[in-house]
Amino acid sequence: MHRGHNRPPRLSKQPGTNTISADVPMAKIYQEPRSTLQGGHRPQPWYLEFEARRPLGRDVFTGWITNDDPYRHIRVQFPDRDSAIAFAERQGWEYRVIHNSESRHLSSKIDQLYRGSDAPGNWPIRWSGEGKQISQNRLYRGAQAGERAEREKEFDPVDEALLESFPASDPPAFTGATIG
Repeated sequence: MHRGHNRPPRLSKQPGTNTISADVPMAKIYQEPRSTLQGGHRPQPWYLEFEARRPLGRDVFTGWITNDDPYRHIRVQFPDRDSAIAFAERQGWEYRVIHNSESRHLSSKIDQLYRGSDAPGNWPIRWSGEGKQISQNRLYRGAQAGERAEREKEFDPVDEALLESFPASDPPAFTGATIG
C-alpha cells in the first residue's frame, strides 16, 4: 500500500537486505492489547510482523513443530503507528494496520463505577472546604445508621451504675480468710 498517486510501482526489499524480491509477504502492523495485570498509562509499542505464508509442520523424527517460512520470526517494535508505517513504506512492503478496538482509555468511567457514584440509591455529600462532590452508596449509609443507633440507644441508669462500679460491686471470693 503506497501513499501518493504518482509513484511508479516498485518491488519490495527483502527484510534485512537491500536486495529486491517479489515474494515478500504482506506485513501487518498492530498493537498488542494491554495485559489485565498491567496498570498505569504506559504507552504500548506497535509491532510489524509478516503474515505466515506456509503452515507450521511437524518433524517426522522428533515430533517438534518445524517452520520453513523465513519471514515468520521477524518482529520489529516501534514507538508509534506512524513510524511503523513509514518504515514499511521505505522498504516498499505492502502492509495493513490492525486497530485494537479495546485500546480506548476508560479509566474515568471505571473509576466512577468503583467509587459507587453510579450505584442506585446513592446520595452525594460535599467535602468541607472543597468543591468536589463524592457519593456514598447504600452500604456506607447502612453502616452509618448502625453506628448512629448504637450511640442513640436509651440511657439505662442501672447499666451505667454497674459499669462505673464494676470492681467494687463484686463480692469478695470465699478463700476461708476473714477480713477484719
